[in-house]
Amino acid sequence: MGFFNWLSVHRHLVSMEDNILSVIGDFANVVKAHHEVIKAGLLGVRGDIDGLKARIEELLQSETITEADKAALAEILADAGSIADSITTLDAENPPPAPPA
Repeated sequence: MGFFNWLSVHRHLVSMEDNILSVIGDFANVVKAHHEVIKAGLLGVRGDIDGLKARIEELLQSETITEADKAALAEILADAGSIADSITTLDAENPPPAPPA
């Protein structure tokens, strides 16, 4: 293989390496962005759950259950169901990878 042929192959390999690294970098950036969205969503769910717990604790401190308390309990139940549905939907949209064959 002549010098100029070798130089051409070398340049081609360097170009391929740059392209591969660019694709990997782009992929990593997309995955990082998805992780940030997932992290924010999980923090939101954590806040929702903490809010529900606080509302339940507040109701537990009252000595009687008023109509407003009953309405608050119904709202808490609906919110908890909505959170559970969201988590179930998210889980269904992201099934675990199949085990290797």
